[in-house]
Amino acid sequence: PEPTLPILEYWTALNLIQRKAMGPEIMGLIAKRSTPEEWSAQADKFFEAENYEAAKQSYERAGNVYKAKHSQAMLHHRAARISRDIATQRREALAAAELFLGIEMGIPAAIELDFAFRHRRAAEVYASLRMFVEAAEQYTKAKPTPWLQVASMRAKAGQLRPVLQACFKGIGAASHPQEARTLLPGSTQEQQQLPQLQVAKQGMAHSQSLLQLALATLQEHLLTGRLNAKESERQKQLLLEKVVRKLFANAQLHSGEAVDVIKKESIGLVRQMQDSPKRQFLSRFEMWELMLQLDLENGWHDSAANLLEKLGDIRQAATHHALAGNLLKAQHLMTRMIRKSVMWEKSESRGWGRGYPLQIQVPGLEELLGEAQDLKSRLEADPSSSMTQLARHLLLESRLISLGLAWSKSQFGSAQVARQAGPSPDQQAFAQIRNDLLEAEAAATGQSEVAHIIF
Repeated sequence: PEPTLPILEYWTALNLIQRKAMGPEIMGLIAKRSTPEEWSAQADKFFEAENYEAAKQSYERAGNVYKAKHSQAMLHHRAARISRDIATQRREALAAAELFLGIEMGIPAAIELDFAFRHRRAAEVYASLRMFVEAAEQYTKAKPTPWLQVASMRAKAGQLRPVLQACFKGIGAASHPQEARTLLPGSTQEQQQLPQLQVAKQGMAHSQSLLQLALATLQEHLLTGRLNAKESERQKQLLLEKVVRKLFANAQLHSGEAVDVIKKESIGLVRQMQDSPKRQFLSRFEMWELMLQLDLENGWHDSAANLLEKLGDIRQAATHHALAGNLLKAQHLMTRMIRKSVMWEKSESRGWGRGYPLQIQVPGLEELLGEAQDLKSRLEADPSSSMTQLARHLLLESRLISLGLAWSKSQFGSAQVARQAGPSPDQQAFAQIRNDLLEAEAAATGQSEVAHIIF
């Protein structure tokens, strides 16, 4: 060009430059457009040097979209790690995770999701890669912890003990009045407004799912030979014991019908225990009500009688001793009960010591009268029916009470008993009802004579 001529002439005159004709050698020195292979090779060098911005641009020029996205993901990864702002860290990590998922790099994506506290999503990614242990760990980190998913992942990984542990923790959470609410759909505010009965029912349904998973895992280990029959049964009994204890403990935190829902579930689990461990367990944790219910269901009258005696219900204890065939023990208990119930008149000559008996009271007599009257009505409605088990039960109680009253009369003597104003209304009603029952029994059994009780 014209503007360069003066300086060009000057440099030529001083032999500072040489002027040559254009040839192939000169043409090779002039810049030219790089090929995609050259851009890709240079991008690889940038990537290894962790210059991800330059690597991204070079990969884009090379037309390699996959590696360009990988470089972009690494840029977000580094930004998340160097930032001191938690919100920025999470935002950058999530951006990196989405890019990694877009290029099907599951493990780096799960790592970024874990860093961003998206543990459930990370667990799902690990599960899709069949990395069940890592998936279980991510589910465990999630709050609230989805214990059913944790146990499921542990089961798929073939880990028995962690499965049982997850199931136990999950059942404990499902039976807790506050933690169980998180199992239900909706926002936290909506969950808090749900009725406690609905929460308890949902929690028990969740507990059933967890327990079935645990038992299925035990069965699988038994069938595959990883566990023998004895150890499998031992593990099952231990799990049932721990679960029932937790359910009974958490039931006390509920109120109303929700308590009954959880106790009903507990009773169902206790029934799955073996008889001997079952009684030992109930006795160890003083679950007397449940033990009594199971004894009565199984017809174990002797055990029920001993337990009732321990709980202080002498009348029922005597009845079940009699049903078990121990009539002497039954008579002794009933006599002792009535003897303790005698009210004594103050005697001035004897101070506040024993004087004359004023009244004989039988604890539980009103209940017995109500049951007897109901039975009498049913027998009157259908006189041809044979005596039911309830009738025999009530008659047995009435005879035991009669024995106790007869003992009292024989002990006090006619002179002392005469000091009373007469039999109490309860005693008169009892005598009438009992006589009616005896007549019904005689009619049902074909007896010709009936021994009435007279006060």
